[in-house]
Amino acid sequence: MVRKSSNSTKSIKTCSQGSFSSIVFLVKKKIIKRIIIITVVINVIIFLVIAGKITIEKSKEEIAKRFPSFSQPALFDGSTKSACTDGEDYHAQIVYARAKDTTSRYQDLSPKLRSWFRSADGIVNEEAKKFKMSANLKVLCENGEISVIEAVLPNTDVYYASAPQETRKALIKDLGLSGYNKENTKYIVWYDGKASGCGGNACISQQSIKGPDDQLSEDNIYNVGPDYAILYKVDDATIQQLLGTSYDMVAPILMLHEYAHTLGAVQPSAPHATKKETSAQKHCIDSPTIGQGGTDIMCKSDAQGEVFGNECPGMFPFRFDCNNDDYFNPKPDPGSYLATHWNLGSPLNRFIKFGQ
Repeated sequence: MVRKSSNSTKSIKTCSQGSFSSIVFLVKKKIIKRIIIITVVINVIIFLVIAGKITIEKSKEEIAKRFPSFSQPALFDGSTKSACTDGEDYHAQIVYARAKDTTSRYQDLSPKLRSWFRSADGIVNEEAKKFKMSANLKVLCENGEISVIEAVLPNTDVYYASAPQETRKALIKDLGLSGYNKENTKYIVWYDGKASGCGGNACISQQSIKGPDDQLSEDNIYNVGPDYAILYKVDDATIQQLLGTSYDMVAPILMLHEYAHTLGAVQPSAPHATKKETSAQKHCIDSPTIGQGGTDIMCKSDAQGEVFGNECPGMFPFRFDCNNDDYFNPKPDPGSYLATHWNLGSPLNRFIKFGQ
């Protein structure tokens, strides 16, 4: 019995040792398998990170092409220098405006306003290059630098944010009463506060409204001031949600869009003017809205059901009139719409300096 028990014990030990070896082998196999999987996952993550960095760098390069003034002193490709003028010539005047009870951020924002204007000016000049010409937005300068004036308005931040007649009208009224009302000036205003009166939507930018005038004449109502292109303080989160980018990136487009309205774009009679908008000033519809596949800075609609074309698709470069047939063409074909109607690219336009 004892021997039998001893043999059984040896047998059990042998089996146990064999089972243990098998278990160790299986454990090692699983560990190696997991190590391989982890290694593969790590390599995939590294690849994605590197690819992401490359994509980000490419995006930065594209952004730099669109707005190089944010990353270096140079202006938008194609722009040489701002068309500085004195107070006697027709010009734009940049204004940093705030309510009387708010803290000034003029020192921080004035350099940005100059940068945004130069980039906006570059978009116009780049369009003119297609006709072997230059075109620069005339702007008031002091000592060779674009002038930015700080305007402290007579009412409170709450008053402008909840003005019953809408923020835009309240600002324009108080700016005019404060002396910003010259006939040879169109004011580009950055209001350091929130606004109301945009139909329930977030107010990002607006402009003063005159109504239709498509006559190709130096006496066109858009060829004289005062007019107001207004940008409002909007946080980056809101801009990101609405437009998919930061405020700094979109500000030159907003500035040029509203300023172009004050110059007379887009007339209701234009070939590709919006059809469903009820406002006196229109937009264009031959190109999709920027951010939705289009590049024309004036193509959008504030009305539902507008049908857009697919001209000038893509992301770059921004266009100041896709196909140059609605509001800007320095050399329109004889008999074409812009050869016989108000044209921001005409030498009659007092607010743009043209050159060969």
